[in-house]
Amino acid sequence: MRTIKQKVYKFNELKPEIQEKVIEKFIEQGTFYWNEDLDEILRDLTKEIKEKTGLEIYKDNIYYDLNRRECDIYIPSSYILSALREKYDIVDIDLPRNFDTYTEFNENDIYFEEGLEDLKEIEEQKLIIMDLKIIQEILEEGFKRLLNESDYMNSRDYIEEEIKINDYEFFENGEIFK
Repeated sequence: MRTIKQKVYKFNELKPEIQEKVIEKFIEQGTFYWNEDLDEILRDLTKEIKEKTGLEIYKDNIYYDLNRRECDIYIPSSYILSALREKYDIVDIDLPRNFDTYTEFNENDIYFEEGLEDLKEIEEQKLIIMDLKIIQEILEEGFKRLLNESDYMNSRDYIEEEIKINDYEFFENGEIFK
């Protein structure tokens, strides 16, 4: 049997150039990319949709891609239709597969149950279109929040904070001590 002794360091004990190397490695690996804050933003979006439209959309039904840097956030249209059917007397609505901030729609895309009064149909069409526009606005603002949080989560300040909070230890060369 043999004993090997090695020195390990806290982040702030590393040489500045090694600290920089450690941060760069974390940025490259995206180690802290997902956190509870992104989930919280999605929960906020669903609450806001519910408050402003009365429609029930779940956070797991909102999808986004932050890598493209353009507004890429959507809800599969089947979830939108399901929520609309709970609130209105509609049978179907012509929407693309995914409902996003660029989806176009109008009253001719909405199909109601047979025998519904014309006046009620017209009124519900207006309300549905208003709900869809509200959802689009919420998604657009939500995407901005997700993007800002993602940018922060990939910042040097955030990574350094996470390294310290998680009490990482390192070898002198910056490799993580396990």
